[in-house]
Amino acid sequence: MTRTDGRSGNQKNVESRKRQELIFNISSRHITDIERQLLQRSTILPKLKNLKFLRLRVKTFWNAVIMENFVRSLGALEFLEEVELPPGSGVACVVDTLLQQLQHLKYLQILALNENMNDRSLLQVAKASKDGKLSRIRSLHLICNTEVTDAGWHDFFQHLDNMYHLRELNISLLYMHPMKPHPSTIKALAQCILRLPHLLIVFMFAWLVDVADQKLLNDVKANHPQSKCINIFWQQPLPCLPVIEKENF
Repeated sequence: MTRTDGRSGNQKNVESRKRQELIFNISSRHITDIERQLLQRSTILPKLKNLKFLRLRVKTFWNAVIMENFVRSLGALEFLEEVELPPGSGVACVVDTLLQQLQHLKYLQILALNENMNDRSLLQVAKASKDGKLSRIRSLHLICNTEVTDAGWHDFFQHLDNMYHLRELNISLLYMHPMKPHPSTIKALAQCILRLPHLLIVFMFAWLVDVADQKLLNDVKANHPQSKCINIFWQQPLPCLPVIEKENF
């Protein structure tokens, strides 16, 4: 007779995922407290050999020294599939170390660098991809990086390459801080998309694309290897449709 512990398959899957997932939520407003907690976590990371999903959620983080200690420990987590790092300049300052560690993670599929990039660090990410260090990534999130200039995005698009498995690219900005890109930046984006043969979806909310930009992006969709299913979204969705009532006077 087969023994059972009374748990369903779904319950076991959820419990298994919890053991493989680590979310660091540090909500303290005191910088020294945040730094202390992050330093403590960086010492326990190498012991979590089977960790697959790591999300570091801190409101903002600037200390590059402590962040470097943290990212250096990532290389020991050989089964990591997803990495999300916090907002703040601390990540941008150590992006070289980060990329060195990530290239050893052969199962990494999702990389989220939101609200923490500048022109220089974003270009380093693109150059790392060109060197084949991010070739396994399937989803790249670069959301709300308002410190990146139009020229910074242009250079990023020009260098991003060799990401054969990339399915999703998210470069959306805050709707309060939209950007009108130069036509050459949109052209660089179009050429970049064509170099990503398995790309299926691009999010670029809060990019103010004009009629000429839209035509170029539609042409890219038509000529892309995934032309039947690729989508490029630039219009910010509304949370709900407005209801307009006619008043009787």
